Amino acid sequence: MEEEQIECGNVVLEGAQEVLADEAAGEVAVRSALTQAVLSLRDVLLIAHSRGQRLPDPEVH
Repeated sequence: MEEEQIECGNVVLEGAQEVLADEAAGEVAVRSALTQAVLSLRDVLLIAHSRGQRLPDPEVH
């Protein structure tokens, strides 16, 4: 599941970069790209948090 979310994030990133590079992109395209980027960022942050929860505590010896 995590790998799928990360791959989706990569696709969204590429699409958002294309929209931002297109000076003719309208508000709808920019808002859509931003919405998708926010959703992907949320997923990646959840993955990072989940992985952090699984790491051993460096304070415990």
